[in-house]
Amino acid sequence: YVYYLIAAMVFPSGPFIRPHPVVWRLVFATSLLYTFVLIILIVVPPNDARWMLAQIDTSLGKPITLPIYAQNCSLSYQNVMDKMDRFVIAHFIGWFVKGLLIRHRLMLWCMSLMWELVELSTYYYIPNFAECWWDQWVLDFLICNGIGLEVGLIVCSYLEHKKYEWCELFDEKTVASKSCHFFKLFSPKSWVHVKWEAGSSTARFLQLLVIMMLMQINEMDAFLLKLYLWIPSQHWWNGARLFLMALITIPAIRQYYFYVTDQNITRMGSQLFILILIIVLESILAYKTSPDDIPHAPLINRICWAIFAVFFMLFIFLIIRRFDFDHEEEGNGNEHEKKTN
Repeated sequence: YVYYLIAAMVFPSGPFIRPHPVVWRLVFATSLLYTFVLIILIVVPPNDARWMLAQIDTSLGKPITLPIYAQNCSLSYQNVMDKMDRFVIAHFIGWFVKGLLIRHRLMLWCMSLMWELVELSTYYYIPNFAECWWDQWVLDFLICNGIGLEVGLIVCSYLEHKKYEWCELFDEKTVASKSCHFFKLFSPKSWVHVKWEAGSSTARFLQLLVIMMLMQINEMDAFLLKLYLWIPSQHWWNGARLFLMALITIPAIRQYYFYVTDQNITRMGSQLFILILIIVLESILAYKTSPDDIPHAPLINRICWAIFAVFFMLFIFLIIRRFDFDHEEEGNGNEHEKKTN
């Protein structure tokens, strides 16, 4: 309690003031505590880390078996309805939130496609990733992820064009208006029009790739941690972690946007730094607690990874050459204009 009391007074609140800066200070304080927990779990042996978690919740500490979704792939009504579990809603909500935060349609669709490819290329040691083709590409990719991110973008467009008029609480005359004012505190005070401008420079393009890679690593960490720390999918800790990571990401994405688009900002914000640190620590913890008998990647996987790496590097090379050529022509044009004047 003393820690949170001090945090509410002195910790950074980040770029948001709704519903109140204290809320974001407490989020930052919780993220800092989570960082300390990750560090402790990293420095102890894997079995001791699982034992420590089992001391907090006695239902843990036992190896788990994740469900398999690719056993019966017949396209029947009953089989489709059997796949409609809580993860369908989780996918929709997750991509809805991503749409609200990132606000870039092409980048969101690329991230969704990349994650499905990650699942395809890693199900040889995470059987939970093996899914039927219609479950993965229709139910997950097109319906849950696609509709979720598109609804998020629609909400962003509505909030962007909405007129915001605010007054002080004590300026409200009636109890009803004061109550309405209280609930409005959970809505934005203003809405920033986000323009990532991925084609403006090579650096900006690479900075957007950083977001995509961090998101993929964060998604993978969620599965690896519950698998290697023996935390069942239905355990409330998984939902709590996802909720905490969403709260941390809200100010972190805004700080990253200001960091890459505003030339006056020369260093990243505190929430962004903590988010990156958490992703790195979770990846280290997943690597340290992973079993020694992970099977080698099949030959087809290694070939696909190599082909993807070659095409990806070629794509990056062409993008950089394009930006350099455009900037060189722009510089030559300005020099010619000066000589003419």
